[in-house]
Amino acid sequence: MSLILSDILKGLFYFLVALLISVSIILFLRIRYLSDYLIHIKKPSQVDSIYVFCGNLEEYLWRIETGAEAFKEFKAKEILLSDDRTIGPWVPEFQRNLTTVERAQRRLIDLGVPKKNIYIVPGKFAGTIGESRTLQNFFSTHSTNSLLIVTSPYHLRRAYWCVRKSLNSTIKVYTYTFDVQKHKETLSFNYFVMEYIKLFFYYIVYV
Repeated sequence: MSLILSDILKGLFYFLVALLISVSIILFLRIRYLSDYLIHIKKPSQVDSIYVFCGNLEEYLWRIETGAEAFKEFKAKEILLSDDRTIGPWVPEFQRNLTTVERAQRRLIDLGVPKKNIYIVPGKFAGTIGESRTLQNFFSTHSTNSLLIVTSPYHLRRAYWCVRKSLNSTIKVYTYTFDVQKHKETLSFNYFVMEYIKLFFYYIVYV
């Protein structure tokens, strides 16, 4: 009897281990698929304008560097930035705190983007949808045929959706992001979950 019970318990243990492994694989594949859905990359062969979405200073500078790379790679005519009116750290050279957009401009110039090709999109905004609507206003008086938006990996889907919803349908919209292997922290689980919450919120509220 004890041998039968031992065999049953052993079989149950192996079953639970197999079940745990199976569930883990399924969850991994599902999360991987959902991650791929967020990272919506749509590269052009050539583009007129590039817009770099705002963000926290460290991540924003990664986006700026990616924007400079894209400017050269896709032979763009201009890079567009928005002023979110945040103040960055003290800069001894200027004896004052530079705004985030001022630091972004300086970084672009350091990376070889001519100052005359950098534009600041006017207007106040809140959130990705607000930022996209400032682009809508900007392009009502500023001509372009195509726009490449640069942002963080998990933000790509929502940013693309907002821009596509805001802009004239004649403007072709593409997406680009930085090398995620260099900045794996932007693929954290918390970032992943929060982005889906924001994405569903946008789909419901701004449909």
